[in-house]
Amino acid sequence: MCCDAGDLAPPLRTKLSDGECYFMLGNFNHHHQHAVIAGTSARYASTHRVALTQDATFDGIMERCAEVLCGKRFTRSASPESLEAARARAVGELAARLEFDWIRQFYCQGAVHAAQHSTWWAPRIDQLTEKWTELDTELRTMAEVASQQQVPLKALRMLIYLFESRLKGREEWEARLRDPTYKRIPAAYRPIRRPDCSTEGAFTAGMDGLLAALQARLAVRTNSKAAKVAKDTNVTKAAKATKATDITNSAKAAKGAKVAHATTAAKASRVGKAMKARANRS
Repeated sequence: MCCDAGDLAPPLRTKLSDGECYFMLGNFNHHHQHAVIAGTSARYASTHRVALTQDATFDGIMERCAEVLCGKRFTRSASPESLEAARARAVGELAARLEFDWIRQFYCQGAVHAAQHSTWWAPRIDQLTEKWTELDTELRTMAEVASQQQVPLKALRMLIYLFESRLKGREEWEARLRDPTYKRIPAAYRPIRRPDCSTEGAFTAGMDGLLAALQARLAVRTNSKAAKVAKDTNVTKAAKATKATDITNSAKAAKGAKVAHATTAAKASRVGKAMKARANRS
């Protein structure tokens, strides 16, 4: 079906057998509604768009994983000061993309769907899960080091942002999986909770605790910095006050000396005049 902008297409209804699909050409989808009616079930629409980007294909996302994982990894033996915010962001954001856009999307369609795609997609999802585990293991290492030792403040803030974003995404997924609609369909078609974030090997096993530790660390460092700034400010103010006091005292002393000198000069002048007058009388 194809339709140019401004043209009118008559309503169309066609019968499709189970397993068949249809495709709308050109800009038909931009100007027309379409629906699938199956038996007595409710009407629903299904729109599929293709937008190829680097991370939208399996080869593209695997290439991105290779780029990040081939970079300089952060390990426990590394100096805490070497933890870079850019590295944390690259690792954390890619791990989140794998989890929410690939792994969870595949398994949320149920066991039957996974079995139907066991030849091609399932093994590739397993590969992405392995990459996700590698990324989250490094991210967990970063978080544990940052919660106990002095890392760059920018990196610490980045880790907190990544943890908060991931937790929010998981809360949204859990809310979706608790939808009562799933209880009305066969168990084989209900979502599978993968990746399993409850195991000790997963980055999320203690995610809440790590996030709290990172936030506490940031609070201590922020308060210490604020205290240092306040101390430096007070020292500066005290120095200025001392300097002002010294200037005032010097001015007063100079003024007092000037007055004393004037008094002495006046007294000497009076004595001189008296002696001169006495000499004249003699």
